[in-house]
Amino acid sequence: MSRLSYSPILIVFLKLAFFSSAYGQTNFWANGVGAWETPANWALKAPPTNSQTAWIQNGGTALITDTTIAEANALDLGQGSIFGGVVMSGGSLSVNSTNINSLNQGSTFLMQGGIYTNSTTIIIGFPRNCRENGHLIIEGGVINTSMLQINRTGNSSLQLNGGILITDAINGVPCGTGSNIVPIINGGTLQARSNGMDLANLPIYLGPAGGTIDTNGNSNTMSSALSGPGGLTVIGNGNLTATGNHSYFGDTNVNNAIFSQGVQNAFSPNSDFAIQNSGILDAGGFDGTIGALSGNGIVTNNGSNSATLTLGNTNHDGVFDGTIQSGSAPLAIIKIGSGTQILTGNNSFSGPTNINNGELTVNGQMPNSNVFVNPGAILSGVGNIGGSTLNIGIVSPGYNGPGTLTVGPYTQDPGAVLLIQLASTTSHDLLAVNGPATLAGTLQIETLPGFVAEPCSEITILTATGGVNGTFSNVLVTTDFPYLLVYNPNNVQLRIPCIDTAVLTDTVQQLEVLQVPFSDLVPWMDGTVKDILFNVTNIQYNQLIMRLLALRAGSRGMSLQGLTQEPMLEQLSKHEGKMVSQNTNSTSVAEPSPWNIFAWASGIFSKIDSAWNLPSTNSMTGFFGAGADHFITPNWNVGIYTGYQGTKTWFSESSSLRSNGVKFGLYSTAEFPAFSQWIHWNFSPWISQWSDNFYLNAIVGGGTHFVNFNRSINVNSVYTQRYGRARSNTFIGELDSLLGGGYEIQLGPWQFGINNSIQYTYLGISAFNEYGAGNLNVKTNSQNPNSLIYTLGGNISYLWKPLSLCRIFPTIGLYWQHEFLNYGQRITGQFANGQGTSFGFYSLTAARNNALAVAGLEVAIGSRCGVYAYYTPQFGGGQIAAHSVLVGLNYSF
Repeated sequence: MSRLSYSPILIVFLKLAFFSSAYGQTNFWANGVGAWETPANWALKAPPTNSQTAWIQNGGTALITDTTIAEANALDLGQGSIFGGVVMSGGSLSVNSTNINSLNQGSTFLMQGGIYTNSTTIIIGFPRNCRENGHLIIEGGVINTSMLQINRTGNSSLQLNGGILITDAINGVPCGTGSNIVPIINGGTLQARSNGMDLANLPIYLGPAGGTIDTNGNSNTMSSALSGPGGLTVIGNGNLTATGNHSYFGDTNVNNAIFSQGVQNAFSPNSDFAIQNSGILDAGGFDGTIGALSGNGIVTNNGSNSATLTLGNTNHDGVFDGTIQSGSAPLAIIKIGSGTQILTGNNSFSGPTNINNGELTVNGQMPNSNVFVNPGAILSGVGNIGGSTLNIGIVSPGYNGPGTLTVGPYTQDPGAVLLIQLASTTSHDLLAVNGPATLAGTLQIETLPGFVAEPCSEITILTATGGVNGTFSNVLVTTDFPYLLVYNPNNVQLRIPCIDTAVLTDTVQQLEVLQVPFSDLVPWMDGTVKDILFNVTNIQYNQLIMRLLALRAGSRGMSLQGLTQEPMLEQLSKHEGKMVSQNTNSTSVAEPSPWNIFAWASGIFSKIDSAWNLPSTNSMTGFFGAGADHFITPNWNVGIYTGYQGTKTWFSESSSLRSNGVKFGLYSTAEFPAFSQWIHWNFSPWISQWSDNFYLNAIVGGGTHFVNFNRSINVNSVYTQRYGRARSNTFIGELDSLLGGGYEIQLGPWQFGINNSIQYTYLGISAFNEYGAGNLNVKTNSQNPNSLIYTLGGNISYLWKPLSLCRIFPTIGLYWQHEFLNYGQRITGQFANGQGTSFGFYSLTAARNNALAVAGLEVAIGSRCGVYAYYTPQFGGGQIAAHSVLVGLNYSF
């Protein structure tokens, strides 16, 4: 019993003697679990000073709390087979010298709070043999040490579960065959203490809570290979270069720091990367693979070699609002995985973009990259790609609905698909190609819920500034609707015919047995007759206005259209002089005649381009007319005209129209003095030849037309041979009116005019009732189209007198016209002469703006005869082009 009672005192004495000799003054822990600052817990009856070694063993544990200020020259935990420990939950501990070490049973330093500062190296596991283990567990607080060394024995451990570990490096030292110790970071932060160090050289396991590396403004490498389920966050406004191959599965967040590669494939391919708040992901001249990319930072390649960054390995979606750019060397992008990667920023990288799997959505700018869409992959978005695009997979413009994707030169492979979504005829996808578009493969049209195929609509699905080459070999439509795919020189359009699909019921089903598209059997020409007649009347009225111009010029003594060579006012004055001379026996003057008769012929040649599935037309109209007019006063003329009009029209589908009719009308023109008298009073005789007038024009007329249609029907050889053509006759009544006015100046032989007018035309078109084509005869309803055209322009004329009895008056003019009415009307028809189910189609909506010009001359021969000829072209509306020639003869008496 006495030996057992005195043995602890003897042991303590022996230890004090040995360690004081070996390490200088050593202060041993002399208790079980107790507070560091309690003197009785130490062999020297006082806490260690900064010149003493604190040695905790015998299974004791020192507690450092919030109120503790602890210090030591060195700190050793454990001895032999007896462990020791420290639990630090607050306060501070400052160690000036070497180590934490543990022997045998594995001493533990548990860091829960406070600040522990070590000036040199913390050693986990004493290196004298490979059986001694140590454990550093950090759950809070801060440990600041120049270096942390792990002797990789079988059971030693470093766990950074919270708090901050500040160090230059974590070095793993192999120890025998037990070199498999892997530090764990599971919620804590590893902070770089200085610049240019390898922050860790042994594998590190990231627990579910992940870990943070704070670069702290320094540039360091990390040769560790990071693994585990957790993620990695890199912060601190410095640069961390990974020289190990990471494989962890959690997310990578780079915030206000640079995370770069120092070897091939250093980035974890199992991690989604978020580059935020001025963060930079740098390929470093090495290829790398990551998961989805998000954030608003920068992705670059500041290495000496070109590099490729592969995105999408996790099959997750990502939205990156930042910038992908080439740094000191080119950077290329590969998209893999089933997810969708969205790029919204200005991505200026110059390497190619390969989309191998999943979807790449470009909603921003990619001005320098050529894009390759490989089989099974999708390119979409509403952004702008400056390089060329080779589509071997699927290109689908738009994002979360219809939109426009702009690309450089575009080539579509025979196995590729261009997917176009239609929300409406005005809201739809568009592929805009800056350069040539070479087409092949499939066009897939996908109608979105609520889509209505508006009759007479044009949907432009592709534009190409460099021209469209080739065609799609296949067209797929998710919802069936009638359309015509049109390849224009610089665009591709879906044209929806002018058929009201809402009423196509059993009519279409009945026609399916004929194996012919329904649109091939519609009498489209019934919807074009109004535009043919409107165009003719418009040109004729403008030709008639030229006669009114010449009449007014004659009233001012310019001797046109067969008027006498003297001004009408002077003629009337002479007439009054005759009456006076009869009373005074003076010499009389012959009384002039205010009557004129005239005859003219005109030819109008017009072409209406194909639109809205309506056929293109070529028309020729001839008019032969005569008339008479009378000067009621010197400044007011009224007249009447009538004539025959015949029209022949050829349609693009081998059909034709012939019309015969009569036109008639009344006209009047009057002029009023403007500023001449005031000018003569103030400026005579310098501009004594000045004459100016305001004028008004008025025309009212009409006509009747008897029209015969001859429609070609090509169904099948048997049906066509038996029936072949459908014919119909209809009657058209026409009402015309024009009111206009302007201002004219005569200055010597020159005449200048500014004029405008409003012209209204109404057509009453009776029903069409076809015959000759069996059950394919169509009966259509009557039509009542209207046209209201405003004209504004000017003309210049010149009076030339080559001979005493000859006057030549050339005129040129240019006019702008705007159409206010003449919209397409729905025409209802039924096959079998009205016995079939009703269907509908639409006539043409006229172009809103056109231009009209005139060039011609009038020749007065003597005092009574005159001839005239005019050329009148119509152009500029993109729909109707017309040319007219008019010649005429008039005589005054």
